[in-house]
Amino acid sequence: MAAQDGAREGATHHLGEDDVAYLMNLLRNATQPVTTQELIDALRRQSGGSSGEAEDGE
Repeated sequence: MAAQDGAREGATHHLGEDDVAYLMNLLRNATQPVTTQELIDALRRQSGGSSGEAEDGE
């Protein structure tokens, strides 16, 4: 699966205005620093696109 993950990392994804607004709101309301992976996971949950494959227990 590592090869698939590597290919996925190189993919380009475009965020819509709603996605950006959601992430900005999440960052504004955060009580502590948020990692990039946490932002990605939050966006996947918000958009209903969670496949569970990216969860590696980081």
